[in-house]
Amino acid sequence: DTRDFTFRLSPPVLHELGLYPAMEWLAEKAEKEYGFTARLCHAGKEHKPMDFHNILFFQAAKELLFNAFKHAEASIVEIGLGEKEGVFSLHVKDNGKGFDYQKVMGQQSVKGFGLFSISERISHIGGSMKVESSEGRGCCVSISIPASAWHDSSNQNFNRVQS
Repeated sequence: DTRDFTFRLSPPVLHELGLYPAMEWLAEKAEKEYGFTARLCHAGKEHKPMDFHNILFFQAAKELLFNAFKHAEASIVEIGLGEKEGVFSLHVKDNGKGFDYQKVMGQQSVKGFGLFSISERISHIGGSMKVESSEGRGCCVSISIPASAWHDSSNQNFNRVQS
């Protein structure tokens, strides 16, 4: 139903309490649903509850947690949120089986658009995504968004990304 779909995309805790409490909720939910240990750490200041870029970070973390379960078969996933020198960051690292990122992104018949979609949405607003992975060594995805994009009060880029 529509309410459930909306809740899964952007739960009320994200809008009411902010990004860090929403990530805590997401980590707990992932542990219950996927059976791995999810650790969350945070460095920096809390973001406004209705900041539209929080939705991008939340959706990216959600997708990356699902990937850790579905593809990586990870037992531990670490989620890091931070802000340093005007750049907000999200890091999701797992101890799963890893993969060759260039090979996966180069396949013409990529079934899932998860990593590609995250990368496109983040780069569209002036951010960047870095994937470090190799077979047998897990995966770490780092997403960075400069504060100038984060605090864009017009949210024009966000609206284009979502349409």
